[in-house]
Amino acid sequence: MNKDEILNILNKSLKSAMTSRQNAMTSPSLLLAKKRLKEFQLSRLRQTHQDLLNDYTTAKAAQFFLNEVYGSHDLNQRDKDLERFVPMITTIFPLNTIETIAKAAQLDALTEKLDTALALALSPNFSEQEYKEKYLIASSRQERLLQLDLVQELGVSLASLVHIPFLASTLKVMRLPAKMANMSALHEFLETGFNTFKSLPDPEGFIRSITSKERAILENLHTNRDDPLTLHSSSSSTATHAPSSIIITDIKNDPRAAQLENNRNNTSDTHNTPHTIRENDEVNATLADKITSISRAIK
Repeated sequence: MNKDEILNILNKSLKSAMTSRQNAMTSPSLLLAKKRLKEFQLSRLRQTHQDLLNDYTTAKAAQFFLNEVYGSHDLNQRDKDLERFVPMITTIFPLNTIETIAKAAQLDALTEKLDTALALALSPNFSEQEYKEKYLIASSRQERLLQLDLVQELGVSLASLVHIPFLASTLKVMRLPAKMANMSALHEFLETGFNTFKSLPDPEGFIRSITSKERAILENLHTNRDDPLTLHSSSSSTATHAPSSIIITDIKNDPRAAQLENNRNNTSDTHNTPHTIRENDEVNATLADKITSISRAIK
Protein backbone atom coordinates (compact mmCIF):
# COMPACT_ATOMS: atom_id res chain seq x y z
CA MET A 1 0.00 0.00 0.00
CA ASN A 2 1.12 3.56 -0.62
CA LYS A 3 1.11 6.37 1.95
CA ASP A 4 -2.31 7.76 0.99
CA GLU A 5 -3.97 4.34 1.20
CA ILE A 6 -2.46 3.69 4.63
CA LEU A 7 -3.51 7.10 5.93
CA ASN A 8 -7.03 6.53 4.58
CA ILE A 9 -7.28 3.25 6.51
CA LEU A 10 -5.89 4.93 9.61
CA ASN A 11 -8.35 7.83 9.47
CA LYS A 12 -11.40 5.65 8.72
CA SER A 13 -10.51 3.16 11.46
CA LEU A 14 -9.87 5.88 14.01
CA LYS A 15 -13.18 7.59 13.20
CA SER A 16 -15.05 4.28 13.50
CA ALA A 17 -13.51 3.39 16.87
CA MET A 18 -14.05 6.89 18.27
CA THR A 19 -17.69 6.93 17.17
CA SER A 20 -18.30 3.55 18.78
CA ARG A 21 -16.73 4.58 22.07
CA GLN A 22 -18.44 7.97 22.10
CA ASN A 23 -21.85 6.34 21.50
CA ALA A 24 -21.21 4.04 24.46
CA MET A 25 -20.34 7.07 26.62
CA THR A 26 -23.83 8.46 26.01
CA SER A 27 -25.48 5.21 27.09
CA PRO A 28 -24.60 4.15 30.66
CA SER A 29 -26.18 0.72 30.14
CA LEU A 30 -24.15 0.04 26.97
CA LEU A 31 -20.98 1.34 28.60
CA LEU A 32 -21.45 -1.01 31.54
CA ALA A 33 -22.32 -3.93 29.24
CA LYS A 34 -19.16 -3.40 27.19
CA LYS A 35 -17.06 -3.14 30.34
CA ARG A 36 -18.44 -6.43 31.68
CA LEU A 37 -17.94 -8.11 28.32
CA LYS A 38 -14.33 -6.94 28.02
CA GLU A 39 -13.58 -8.09 31.57
CA PHE A 40 -15.08 -11.51 30.82
CA GLN A 41 -13.11 -11.82 27.59
CA LEU A 42 -9.88 -10.64 29.22
CA SER A 43 -10.27 -13.26 31.94
CA ARG A 44 -10.80 -15.95 29.31
CA LEU A 45 -7.80 -14.77 27.31
CA ARG A 46 -5.57 -14.85 30.37
CA GLN A 47 -6.60 -18.45 30.96
CA THR A 48 -6.10 -19.44 27.32
CA HIS A 49 -2.67 -17.82 27.05
CA GLN A 50 -1.42 -18.61 30.54
CA ASP A 51 1.66 -20.29 29.07
CA LEU A 52 2.76 -17.00 27.49
CA LEU A 53 2.08 -15.08 30.69
CA ASN A 54 4.05 -17.63 32.71
CA ASP A 55 7.09 -17.65 30.43
CA TYR A 56 9.48 -14.82 31.37
CA THR A 57 10.58 -14.46 27.72
CA THR A 58 7.03 -13.70 26.52
CA ALA A 59 5.30 -12.32 29.64
CA LYS A 60 5.76 -8.62 28.79
CA ALA A 61 4.52 -9.06 25.22
CA ALA A 62 1.54 -11.14 26.40
CA GLN A 63 0.61 -8.50 28.96
CA PHE A 64 0.86 -5.80 26.28
CA PHE A 65 -1.38 -7.70 23.88
CA LEU A 66 -3.99 -8.56 26.48
CA ASN A 67 -4.05 -5.14 28.12
CA GLU A 68 -3.73 -2.92 25.05
CA VAL A 69 -5.50 -4.95 22.38
CA TYR A 70 -8.23 -6.58 24.48
CA GLY A 71 -8.16 -4.58 27.72
CA SER A 72 -11.16 -2.92 29.32
CA HIS A 73 -9.48 0.39 30.18
CA ASP A 74 -10.58 3.72 28.72
CA LEU A 75 -9.02 4.41 25.30
CA ASN A 76 -10.64 7.78 24.64
CA GLN A 77 -7.45 9.71 25.41
CA ARG A 78 -5.41 7.54 23.08
CA ASP A 79 -8.03 8.15 20.37
CA LYS A 80 -7.70 11.91 20.83
CA ASP A 81 -3.91 11.68 20.81
CA LEU A 82 -3.89 9.70 17.57
CA GLU A 83 -6.40 12.04 15.92
CA ARG A 84 -4.09 15.00 16.64
CA PHE A 85 -0.98 13.02 15.69
CA VAL A 86 -2.11 11.95 12.19
CA PRO A 87 -1.28 15.30 10.48
CA MET A 88 2.39 15.03 11.51
CA ILE A 89 2.84 11.28 11.35
CA THR A 90 4.42 11.19 7.88
CA THR A 91 7.07 13.74 8.89
CA ILE A 92 8.32 11.59 11.77
CA PHE A 93 7.94 7.90 10.96
CA PRO A 94 8.83 5.74 7.93
CA LEU A 95 6.04 4.15 5.93
CA ASN A 96 6.20 0.71 7.58
CA THR A 97 5.85 2.28 11.03
CA ILE A 98 2.78 4.22 9.88
CA GLU A 99 1.38 0.99 8.44
CA THR A 100 1.77 -0.68 11.85
CA ILE A 101 -0.13 2.15 13.52
CA ALA A 102 -2.85 1.86 10.87
CA LYS A 103 -3.16 -1.89 11.47
CA ALA A 104 -3.52 -1.27 15.20
CA ALA A 105 -6.28 1.26 14.49
CA GLN A 106 -8.00 -1.12 12.05
CA LEU A 107 -7.96 -3.95 14.61
CA ASP A 108 -9.21 -1.60 17.32
CA ALA A 109 -12.12 -0.40 15.17
CA LEU A 110 -13.23 -3.94 14.28
CA THR A 111 -12.89 -5.11 17.89
CA GLU A 112 -15.02 -2.19 19.09
CA LYS A 113 -17.67 -2.99 16.48
CA LEU A 114 -17.80 -6.67 17.45
CA ASP A 115 -17.78 -5.95 21.17
CA THR A 116 -20.60 -3.42 20.83
CA ALA A 117 -22.78 -5.86 18.90
CA LEU A 118 -22.15 -8.64 21.43
CA ALA A 119 -22.64 -6.38 24.44
CA LEU A 120 -26.03 -5.26 23.09
CA ALA A 121 -27.10 -8.90 22.66
CA LEU A 122 -26.10 -10.05 26.16
CA SER A 123 -28.18 -9.69 29.31
CA PRO A 124 -26.63 -7.64 32.19
CA ASN A 125 -25.52 -10.69 34.19
CA PHE A 126 -24.79 -13.07 31.33
CA SER A 127 -23.56 -16.61 31.87
CA GLU A 128 -20.85 -18.39 29.93
CA GLN A 129 -23.53 -20.37 28.13
CA GLU A 130 -25.32 -17.17 27.06
CA TYR A 131 -22.00 -15.70 25.95
CA LYS A 132 -21.35 -18.70 23.70
CA GLU A 133 -24.83 -18.53 22.18
CA LYS A 134 -24.87 -14.76 21.58
CA TYR A 135 -21.28 -14.79 20.29
CA LEU A 136 -22.45 -16.85 17.30
CA ILE A 137 -25.45 -14.59 16.70
CA ALA A 138 -23.84 -11.17 17.12
CA SER A 139 -20.99 -11.67 14.66
CA SER A 140 -20.16 -13.78 11.64
CA ARG A 141 -17.36 -16.28 11.35
CA GLN A 142 -15.82 -14.15 8.60
CA GLU A 143 -15.67 -11.10 10.88
CA ARG A 144 -13.96 -13.07 13.63
CA LEU A 145 -11.48 -14.57 11.18
CA LEU A 146 -10.72 -11.07 9.90
CA GLN A 147 -10.12 -9.97 13.49
CA LEU A 148 -7.57 -12.76 13.95
CA ASP A 149 -5.95 -11.96 10.60
CA LEU A 150 -5.49 -8.38 11.81
CA VAL A 151 -4.01 -9.58 15.10
CA GLN A 152 -1.49 -11.62 13.12
CA GLU A 153 -0.71 -8.78 10.72
CA LEU A 154 -0.24 -6.35 13.60
CA GLY A 155 2.10 -8.75 15.36
CA VAL A 156 4.18 -9.30 12.22
CA SER A 157 4.34 -5.53 11.67
CA LEU A 158 5.45 -4.90 15.25
CA ALA A 159 8.09 -7.60 14.92
CA SER A 160 9.44 -5.96 11.75
CA LEU A 161 9.80 -2.57 13.44
CA VAL A 162 12.63 -3.73 15.70
CA HIS A 163 14.93 -3.83 12.65
CA ILE A 164 14.33 -0.19 11.64
CA PRO A 165 17.44 1.94 12.34
CA PHE A 166 17.00 4.73 14.89
CA LEU A 167 13.35 3.89 15.67
CA ALA A 168 14.12 3.13 19.31
CA SER A 169 15.99 6.43 19.54
CA THR A 170 13.14 8.28 17.84
CA LEU A 171 10.63 6.95 20.34
CA LYS A 172 12.88 7.93 23.25
CA VAL A 173 13.34 11.43 21.88
CA MET A 174 9.58 11.77 21.44
CA ARG A 175 8.81 11.37 25.16
CA LEU A 176 9.10 15.03 26.13
CA PRO A 177 7.54 16.48 22.94
CA ALA A 178 4.66 14.00 23.27
CA LYS A 179 4.10 15.15 26.85
CA MET A 180 4.24 18.80 25.76
CA ALA A 181 1.64 18.11 23.07
CA ASN A 182 -0.59 16.16 25.48
CA MET A 183 -0.05 12.94 23.53
CA SER A 184 1.57 10.82 26.24
CA ALA A 185 -1.06 8.05 26.03
CA LEU A 186 -0.35 7.41 22.36
CA HIS A 187 3.41 7.62 22.83
CA GLU A 188 3.33 5.17 25.72
CA PHE A 189 1.39 2.69 23.57
CA LEU A 190 3.89 2.99 20.70
CA GLU A 191 7.03 2.78 22.83
CA THR A 192 5.73 -0.05 25.00
CA GLY A 193 4.70 -2.06 21.96
CA PHE A 194 8.08 -1.55 20.32
CA ASN A 195 10.08 -2.42 23.44
CA THR A 196 8.09 -5.53 24.29
CA PHE A 197 8.52 -6.94 20.79
CA LYS A 198 12.19 -6.01 20.74
CA SER A 199 12.66 -8.23 23.80
CA LEU A 200 10.98 -11.28 22.25
CA PRO A 201 13.33 -14.10 21.19
CA ASP A 202 10.78 -15.35 18.62
CA PRO A 203 8.15 -12.69 17.74
CA GLU A 204 6.62 -14.73 14.92
CA GLY A 205 6.27 -17.77 17.18
CA PHE A 206 4.63 -15.61 19.82
CA ILE A 207 2.00 -14.38 17.36
CA ARG A 208 1.41 -17.88 16.01
CA SER A 209 0.81 -19.12 19.54
CA ILE A 210 -1.91 -16.50 20.13
CA THR A 211 -3.68 -16.76 16.79
CA SER A 212 -3.60 -20.57 16.56
CA LYS A 213 -5.30 -20.90 19.95
CA GLU A 214 -7.88 -18.23 19.12
CA ARG A 215 -8.66 -19.93 15.80
CA ALA A 216 -9.10 -23.24 17.64
CA ILE A 217 -11.57 -21.63 20.06
CA LEU A 218 -13.44 -20.02 17.16
CA GLU A 219 -13.67 -23.44 15.51
CA ASN A 220 -14.90 -24.96 18.79
CA LEU A 221 -17.67 -22.37 19.05
CA HIS A 222 -18.84 -22.80 15.48
CA THR A 223 -18.83 -26.60 15.67
CA ASN A 224 -20.72 -26.59 18.97
CA ARG A 225 -18.11 -28.58 20.87
CA ASP A 226 -18.34 -29.18 24.59
CA ASP A 227 -16.56 -26.56 26.69
CA PRO A 228 -15.45 -24.61 23.58
CA LEU A 229 -13.63 -21.88 25.51
CA THR A 230 -11.19 -24.34 27.06
CA LEU A 231 -8.35 -25.69 24.95
CA HIS A 232 -6.64 -29.02 25.45
CA SER A 233 -3.11 -29.75 24.35
CA SER A 234 -4.23 -31.19 21.02
CA SER A 235 -6.54 -28.28 20.18
CA SER A 236 -3.85 -26.10 18.67
CA SER A 237 -0.28 -26.41 17.50
CA THR A 238 1.81 -24.01 19.54
CA ALA A 239 5.45 -23.73 20.43
CA THR A 240 6.61 -25.22 23.71
CA HIS A 241 6.80 -22.66 26.51
CA ALA A 242 7.80 -22.67 30.14
CA PRO A 243 6.05 -25.22 32.39
CA SER A 244 2.89 -23.95 34.08
CA SER A 245 4.65 -24.25 37.43
CA ILE A 246 6.79 -21.22 36.52
CA ILE A 247 4.62 -18.31 37.58
CA ILE A 248 6.04 -14.86 36.97
CA THR A 249 4.26 -12.60 39.44
CA ASP A 250 6.62 -9.65 38.97
CA ILE A 251 8.46 -9.65 35.66
CA LYS A 252 10.60 -6.66 36.68
CA ASN A 253 12.11 -8.56 39.60
CA ASP A 254 12.76 -11.81 37.77
CA PRO A 255 16.56 -12.15 37.26
CA ARG A 256 16.15 -14.14 34.03
CA ALA A 257 14.00 -11.37 32.55
CA ALA A 258 16.57 -8.76 33.59
CA GLN A 259 19.35 -10.73 31.87
CA LEU A 260 17.24 -11.10 28.74
CA GLU A 261 16.57 -7.35 28.72
CA ASN A 262 20.28 -6.62 29.07
CA ASN A 263 21.03 -8.90 26.14
CA ARG A 264 18.43 -7.09 24.01
CA ASN A 265 19.80 -3.66 24.98
CA ASN A 266 23.31 -4.73 24.05
CA THR A 267 22.12 -5.52 20.52
CA SER A 268 19.88 -2.47 20.07
CA ASP A 269 19.91 -0.03 17.18
CA THR A 270 22.65 2.09 18.75
CA HIS A 271 25.92 0.24 18.16
CA ASN A 272 28.29 2.22 20.31
CA THR A 273 31.07 3.27 17.99
CA PRO A 274 32.07 6.95 18.34
CA HIS A 275 31.01 7.68 14.76
CA THR A 276 27.56 6.07 15.23
CA ILE A 277 27.01 7.85 18.53
CA ARG A 278 27.66 11.20 16.87
CA GLU A 279 25.28 10.32 14.04
CA ASN A 280 22.60 9.22 16.49
CA ASP A 281 22.97 12.42 18.50
CA GLU A 282 22.54 14.50 15.35
CA VAL A 283 19.50 12.49 14.22
CA ASN A 284 17.94 12.69 17.68
CA ALA A 285 18.50 16.44 17.92
CA THR A 286 16.90 16.98 14.51
CA LEU A 287 13.94 14.77 15.43
CA ALA A 288 13.50 16.56 18.74
CA ASP A 289 13.41 19.97 17.04
CA LYS A 290 10.98 18.75 14.38
CA ILE A 291 8.60 17.03 16.81
CA THR A 292 8.62 19.92 19.27
CA SER A 293 7.89 22.55 16.61
CA ILE A 294 5.07 20.52 15.05
CA SER A 295 3.52 19.65 18.40
CA ARG A 296 3.53 23.30 19.45
CA ALA A 297 1.89 24.28 16.18
CA ILE A 298 -1.08 21.95 16.71
CA LYS A 299 -1.59 22.51 20.44
